[in-house]
Amino acid sequence: MRVASTETVSTENASTETVSTENASTETVSTETVSTENAGAETSLAGVPFVPGTLEVGPDGKGYLVGGRCPGCGAYYFPARSVCSRCLGGDVERVPLCSSGSLYTYTVIHQSLPQFETPYILGYVDLDDNVRVAGQLVDVEADALELGMRLTVQVEPRESADGEHVLWFRFRPAATAAGEE
Repeated sequence: MRVASTETVSTENASTETVSTENASTETVSTETVSTENAGAETSLAGVPFVPGTLEVGPDGKGYLVGGRCPGCGAYYFPARSVCSRCLGGDVERVPLCSSGSLYTYTVIHQSLPQFETPYILGYVDLDDNVRVAGQLVDVEADALELGMRLTVQVEPRESADGEHVLWFRFRPAATAAGEE
């Protein structure tokens, strides 16, 4: 089990903590306008990631998380970093991360800054490539959450407080993301 520092990033409606942060990549990610299904509505994934270097839009029009993988020891990180904290290798490569994982833990936020609508749920999700990512959980009530339940990443466009179009991510139950009820 990896023990690392945490970093908190706030967006308009969610705080996102990420585990294993250290010298997060600040590469510029090219953006493109594509269409994807999002909860039954046609949306455009145009914009820049809220945190540079953490999200990309693939040729299939779907957004995904971008992390790092150390070729020396196989450790994954989110966000990507320049040096592996496990083996100290300096050749960590940027890789797309799995879009699904299992709920590790969660909390319900009842009090926040005025720009955050409460209550909302934050959770840690163990992605299938063995990296833990924190983010907002949506399309599920806290009473229905079960540790170990399957979740998927949903990359969505959003307007920041400054009016800029940004990309961010949230986690949904796998059944909801697949269009099942």
